[in-house]
Amino acid sequence: MTSNLASFQEKNKFGDDAHKAARTQFYPKLFNTNFENIKFKNVSILKEDVYISSIGLGKSVAERSDIEKKAIIKSIRHNIYDTELKIDRIIHIPWRKHYITFTIQERFRDISHQNRQDITISEYSNKKEEPMELYKLPCVSLFVYGYYDDINNKITQAVAINPTQLLFNDVFNNERKNGMINGMKITQKQNPQKQDFITISFEDLRNKGFILYEYKPKTIDEEKEIKQQKQVNDFVNKHDIFNKKK
Repeated sequence: MTSNLASFQEKNKFGDDAHKAARTQFYPKLFNTNFENIKFKNVSILKEDVYISSIGLGKSVAERSDIEKKAIIKSIRHNIYDTELKIDRIIHIPWRKHYITFTIQERFRDISHQNRQDITISEYSNKKEEPMELYKLPCVSLFVYGYYDDINNKITQAVAINPTQLLFNDVFNNERKNGMINGMKITQKQNPQKQDFITISFEDLRNKGFILYEYKPKTIDEEKEIKQQKQVNDFVNKHDIFNKKK
């Protein structure tokens, strides 16, 4: 169990780290509020929860410990939210007297892929004969996709997409001309795991108005250039170099 748990945690560490960075860097800007006002709920479970909930399968509910009961509840919640509905996060945003709840399907990739400037959505697992992310999009409020620099712990770009608009443009519009669907190029591919997926460029999503919000902070070089220019401007203004009378 220990080796399996370590492997599981290592595999999911990148996504968890990216989400933690997005909590302070991306989501407050997306919802135009302070980080402290947002309530995050992680619907995924750890491998040890599955392990604990499987202990003593013949036991009745009354015979189980509180830890076992909580692990079982987590397992059920995970199966409903994450496995069945593909909901990764639940976010509560304050509004007047209560909170508005958003369900999020979230995907962050390594910055080595950022030059692609497109989203990928898994469609169908041919090995398992199971529908994947595309079929679950109606269950989420927002589809969040972006790139994460794990070395500098920085979200380098992220977009929040309206999944309903995307579905009505893609799935329910069969008019295809020159590889385009309603003016948007959707490429269908298959990965080595025999999973079908589609790709759509950021540019097409922008042009169709499907991106509700885009976050792209300035690079380190751009920030340095802006800082240097500000220092020059401050120096010029302070000494009034160009306006001094001869």
